[in-house]
Amino acid sequence: MLGEQARAMRAEGRSRREIQRVLGIGDDLAKAFLRGVPLPDRLQRPRAKDEARLAAIELRRAGRTYDEIALELGVSKSSCSLWLRDVVPTPAAGATDGEDHGPGVAAAADGDACSPRDRARDLRRDGLVLREIADLLGTSVKTVYYWTWDLPVPPAGRRKGGDKANTDMMRRRYWDRFQAEREHERVAVRALHAARVGRLTGRELELAAVVAYWCEGTKSKAWQRREQVTFINSDLGLVLLFLAWLDDVGFPVEHRKYALSIHESADVSAAEAWWSQALGVPLSKFGPATLKRHNPVTVRKNVGSAYVGCVIVRLVQCRTLYQRIEGVWQGIMDRPSDGDEDDHSRVV
Repeated sequence: MLGEQARAMRAEGRSRREIQRVLGIGDDLAKAFLRGVPLPDRLQRPRAKDEARLAAIELRRAGRTYDEIALELGVSKSSCSLWLRDVVPTPAAGATDGEDHGPGVAAAADGDACSPRDRARDLRRDGLVLREIADLLGTSVKTVYYWTWDLPVPPAGRRKGGDKANTDMMRRRYWDRFQAEREHERVAVRALHAARVGRLTGRELELAAVVAYWCEGTKSKAWQRREQVTFINSDLGLVLLFLAWLDDVGFPVEHRKYALSIHESADVSAAEAWWSQALGVPLSKFGPATLKRHNPVTVRKNVGSAYVGCVIVRLVQCRTLYQRIEGVWQGIMDRPSDGDEDDHSRVV
C-alpha cells in the first residue's frame, strides 16, 4: 500500500523527500519503493558542466592534450580524463598529455596495438604513478594496480617520510612537543600537591617513616624472632625521611651504623663518599660494603657514575624501637582511614 502511494506521488512529480515526509517513511524504504520509477522532468538536475564536457571532447578530437584542455576550460586534469576516457586519443604529433613520460605514452599516441595492460606496465616502468597511468589509459587506479602490482614502485609514488631518518625526525618532532606539554603538566601537578602537604607533624612523620620501613626494612618472623632495625634503600629521600624520624624520636646517633650494598663493578669508594656527603654522616660510620656479583649478561640501567648503590642503615640496641615500629604498623592496618581529614582522635 505504501509502495503504491509512493509511486503515485512520484508520478505526480513529487520529490523523494516530500514522499518521505507525507508517508512518514525513511530514506532507504523510499528508495526501495521508487526503484525503477523514472524521475519526473522537473526533478531532473541539469549537469552543470555539460557545455565544458562537450567542449573538451571537441578539443580532444582536435588533437589537444589533457593539460591544454584543462588550462583552456579551467577544469582539472582528472575531469578531462573522466570526460574523455571514451574519446579516441588523437593529440597532435609529438604532443603528450603532460610531460614526456617516455616511450609508453608515445606508443599509445601513435596508436600502438599493445593491450592496455602492457601499456600500463610500460608506463609504470617509465616512472609514472598509478593515477597518471589511470588517467592516460582511461581506466581506474585499482585496475592499474592489478596490472602492475609486481613492478617496483617508482620514486614519485613512494610515501614521503618512508625513509628511517625522516620517520625518526617526524616522530621526534611530535613526541618532543608532547613530552614538553606533559612535563609542564607534571611540574604544575607536583607543585600543587607539594604545597598541600606543608610541614609534617611528629605523628605524620612517624606514620610515613614506619610505612617506608615496613616496605624496605627487615622484619621479625614468628619462626625467627629478631627485633632488629635494618633499613635499606637507594632513594635518598626515603633514607633522609627515616633518619629524620630517628632524630625526632631521639634515637642516639652513635647507635646508627651505615654500609653500602652495591655491584662489584661500581666505584665503591666514590659511592661511599657520595652517600656520606648526602646524609651528613662521616665516612668512619660506614662499614664494609656488601658487594653484588656482576653479571655481564644482565642488561642494567643503573650503571655509570650516577650509580651509587643502596645504603644500609643498621641500628643497635633498638629492640624497643622495633617493637614501636611493629605497633604503629599494626595500628595503621587495624584502623584504616574513614576519609575524614579533620579527625585527629586517632593517636598512635
